[in-house]
Amino acid sequence: GVVYAMDLLTGTTLWTWNTSKGELFGNFVVNSGGGLWYPPSVDEATGVLYMGIGNAGPFPDGSSRPGPNDYANNLVALDPKQGRVLWSINVKPHDIYDHDNQHTPVLGDVNIGGVVTPLVFSSGKHGFVLAAHRESGIEYWKVPVGLHVNDMLTEIPAGTPIVTAPGDFGGVESPLAFKDGVVYAVALNLPYTMFGENPDSTLATATSSLVAIDAVTGQFRWNVEVPTAVAGAGPTIANDLVFIGGLDGLVRAYGTNDGALVWSFQTPAGINAPFAIAGDTLLVPSSAFIFPSPDTADPLPRYATELIALRLGAMEMATPPAAQPAMSATPAPSAGGGPTVTMVDIAFNPAKLTIAANTDVVIDLPNTGTAVHNFNIDGKNNPSDPGIHSGDVQPGQGTSVTVNLSPGDWYFYCNIPGHEQAGMLGILTAQ
Repeated sequence: GVVYAMDLLTGTTLWTWNTSKGELFGNFVVNSGGGLWYPPSVDEATGVLYMGIGNAGPFPDGSSRPGPNDYANNLVALDPKQGRVLWSINVKPHDIYDHDNQHTPVLGDVNIGGVVTPLVFSSGKHGFVLAAHRESGIEYWKVPVGLHVNDMLTEIPAGTPIVTAPGDFGGVESPLAFKDGVVYAVALNLPYTMFGENPDSTLATATSSLVAIDAVTGQFRWNVEVPTAVAGAGPTIANDLVFIGGLDGLVRAYGTNDGALVWSFQTPAGINAPFAIAGDTLLVPSSAFIFPSPDTADPLPRYATELIALRLGAMEMATPPAAQPAMSATPAPSAGGGPTVTMVDIAFNPAKLTIAANTDVVIDLPNTGTAVHNFNIDGKNNPSDPGIHSGDVQPGQGTSVTVNLSPGDWYFYCNIPGHEQAGMLGILTAQ
């Protein structure tokens, strides 16, 4: 949360600027936040720095940090000579949802009433896109993108389940793009239940919204629904096409004029990082977990982590990767004769099952994914949970656990960092 200006030749610190006011919003022992995810933008004509700033913490209980919590969730214009704030806009005051305004702002000049006007565009996990005058800081427009439900509350009664969107993975997780007076943004649609369980709300079920916004008016020129999670990969523009990548492994190319899908290309893994364009070549990093969508090739391609070069303007598409063959060996859990819960990337299948209560039941746990997984019912969400841990299971291997549960619903999850948050969890009902 601190910006440092350093002498290029000596490394001497010339000035610093703290993103949080009043020693972390008045309570440095408890509070946190105002982190900087990405580099600032620099106006070449003036040298002014423009930066998007992360959320305040803790959350969802923000009682230790009353007020708007500047400069968390702000768009800030900073004087490069003195490190002082020229102007700021708090996009999500007193945020309790982990909804950062994290992206590097995008600078663009637009014609407004015959006058070339310097604007700056900002966005983040809160799911809004806004435009402001680069010199005055006057906000021209601010529009919601994607799904929004109960996302403007500043206090939630503890223990009261409430569905919110954007969820904890956010809204706009991908950088903005700007070309010819149009701002392009893509939002992740994945609701989250605060103070409740989310067994059906996972990245595997997420969709996205790709929008083209008139940079002068803030009005949508078009809005396209995408049947997969887009989290980092796009939009990237070349001529009259805008490209995005999804966790279903597809590169999609849409017409900038109307949002019509022009072509798609299946890669062998999920895509969650930005593209690059060099000349007539589109470079695509494909290496994330893959979550099939209705558009994904069937059968899935052989999983691989690749950097793929696509030739723009080519007369024919390249041959897609070979289909995924059957595993050379079936994962071998112990033969318990009970239900099977398969660990895949990145989910349990099934995520809901019912077993007999007060009875020893052996659950087989094959891992057919490409990453290490495990199975736990361990008191994380309910102190009365039994201490059940499968231990880590390598890809292509398997294990089993024996459970004996009283009647009720029991929450199970994978405790590999990030896996539960990405949707690797479920409900086991004993009856």
